[in-house]
Amino acid sequence: MTNREINLLAVSCGALLMLFALGNSLVTLASQDYRGVLSTALVAAILGLCVLAVPLVRGPAPWRVAAVLCAMPAAFVLSDFVGRFRF
Repeated sequence: MTNREINLLAVSCGALLMLFALGNSLVTLASQDYRGVLSTALVAAILGLCVLAVPLVRGPAPWRVAAVLCAMPAAFVLSDFVGRFRF
């Protein structure tokens, strides 16, 4: 695999993980017990950040910009996790 293919695969997988994390973070439950979905969202966001680190470290500037843009939902997921998770 070339660097372009590796970066494309990493950015697309990272973007899908971030979309999954954002979807889980925006769920409204009638039981008001958000521990499961918020934990799933946080794990997906962390995995997405790990995958997006590949093009951020080894890619040229356009891949780095794409990785940063795809990683932005992680801030929302983390703030939602801290705000709604009952410790």
